[in-house]
Amino acid sequence: MVNDIRAGMSDHQLMGKYKLSVKGLESIFKKLEESGTVKRSELYGRFPSFDDTVNLGSIRKLSRNYFALALVIHDADNPLNKGEIFDVSEKGVGVKGMEAEPDQTHTLVIDGSEVDDLGALTFEAVCRWTQRDEHGACLAGFEIAAISESDSEKLRRLIRGVTLG
Repeated sequence: MVNDIRAGMSDHQLMGKYKLSVKGLESIFKKLEESGTVKRSELYGRFPSFDDTVNLGSIRKLSRNYFALALVIHDADNPLNKGEIFDVSEKGVGVKGMEAEPDQTHTLVIDGSEVDDLGALTFEAVCRWTQRDEHGACLAGFEIAAISESDSEKLRRLIRGVTLG
């Protein structure tokens, strides 16, 4: 499993391969981290308990939702600048692999066609933080600054349809 984590397998892929529930996977992650087999930074973004400092989910007005599927998000102005969503709320998204700088505004696009035929969902978002994981991939948090009512409804449907809760 450690090799699979380091190879970049998503939580959903790990759960399928090892026939685990969400709670089972989180339990294994905790044991691997506590034993020193994996570093906390390798598990960052997978569950709130592995975030670097404070469990932000416990202090947010809207809780985080972790995707059970790999959903790609890209910058509308530069479609090659894309990443994978690792958490989402109605107020923002966490993205791995998409380059960004704090305080930059981006028009972000999620292709929701694989989920309930939602189609593309677009919104303006401000990058609030970035950091690099141990493999050099950019991790970034975006706050939604502007979203249409129809795309806001798509986002709610997306959260209900593909998150681990």
